[in-house]
Amino acid sequence: MHFRLSHKLSAIAVAVAFTCAPIGFFGGDTGRILVTFLGLMSASILPTVSLLVGAMGANGRSVKGINDLHTEIGDTIAVLWAIFGLVVLSVLGLLVNSLVIPPLELHIPGSAYFVSVDSLLYRLSQGITGGAAMLALTRIGHVPTSFRRALEIRHQIAVDEARRRIDDSAPTTDKLQAIFPKATGFGARKDIATGKQ
Repeated sequence: MHFRLSHKLSAIAVAVAFTCAPIGFFGGDTGRILVTFLGLMSASILPTVSLLVGAMGANGRSVKGINDLHTEIGDTIAVLWAIFGLVVLSVLGLLVNSLVIPPLELHIPGSAYFVSVDSLLYRLSQGITGGAAMLALTRIGHVPTSFRRALEIRHQIAVDEARRRIDDSAPTTDKLQAIFPKATGFGARKDIATGKQ
């Protein structure tokens, strides 16, 4: 699955912003709201995928319509699974952020500086959480568009099938002539002045 450059840049910007945010940013209400939102998002993905797979029936459909529908549904399922993966990555970031990591500092060789490993882990998990959530949000807009295209394809398939059924059930010219026979002399020419044929 491909992401637009604008989606990548927005995810990077959000990841950097959350990495620079204070440690514990996702603690408390912010984390609860994000977990609720991500949970609702992921809970809707599996039923949607099963409904999409169930929509691929072949009765009365054209080969082109079936192929178009297969492509559209396959693309939508790929996007939904990618969103699910991003949600899982974001939740894992929240999980790391909720762990109690003991303070650990590493000395940078050849300098008087120390790196706080626990702070670095918290900040990276915040960045991963924010970046993954942002990528999931940018891809969620693809789903309604795909549903509309799949609906159009299914509509065209249904119209084609209805036309085919009407054509198949319409009586032929021979059947119509048998039902409505012509009377003797029907369509014959008469001279108006004399009244003769």
